[in-house]
Amino acid sequence: TNNNNNNNNKSELLIWEYKENEDGDHHSGMGKGTDAIRITKNLVLTRWQAGILGAVINGTWGGSSMIPMHFARDAGFFGANYLISYSCGAMLVTIVMWILRYTYHLCQTGGNTKKAYDNLPSFHLREMWFSGFLSGLLYSLGNFCSIITVSVLGQGVGYSFVQTSMLVSGLWGILFFGEVKGIKRIIRWIASSIITIIGILWLSYEHESSSAH
Repeated sequence: TNNNNNNNNKSELLIWEYKENEDGDHHSGMGKGTDAIRITKNLVLTRWQAGILGAVINGTWGGSSMIPMHFARDAGFFGANYLISYSCGAMLVTIVMWILRYTYHLCQTGGNTKKAYDNLPSFHLREMWFSGFLSGLLYSLGNFCSIITVSVLGQGVGYSFVQTSMLVSGLWGILFFGEVKGIKRIIRWIASSIITIIGILWLSYEHESSSAH
């Protein structure tokens, strides 16, 4: 009975709940998998919709992440000097998001602090300490290099070059994780990558032409 009550409480919380699709996931080509993702009690998205929504939010926020650095130039914080401020901002946002999520669970459980804490995602420190540390290290090094790139090449060209990271992650997905199945899909991915590279090189040429004038 207690287990059933706990399950009912969890269904009302802000969680990611997956529903198996009997026909498989037709969008990713990964075979039978998750098709529905419950964001809240009344909001359910398909896996494809959730992925597109996440990509749009990431593109909007991520593409604007270096804009404040240009306003900090007058105060002497630019390039490598901007890294500490950038890191502190990321740390504060992470802490605030956890507090907000805990507060949400606290309200949903009627002020029960233990239940609210139990509904938070587990840290899985024993299993994740190495891979999580390695991911954070790679991500931080990449962000540091992106700051240098934008400070030297500018927002339009520099950050466009930084986005070639999606080509690297795409190759990992294809060659190592096997996320893209079928020759036709892989060829389409390669063709899209070539178009992306051409666009970045074109932007670089336009930047050089503008600088010359």
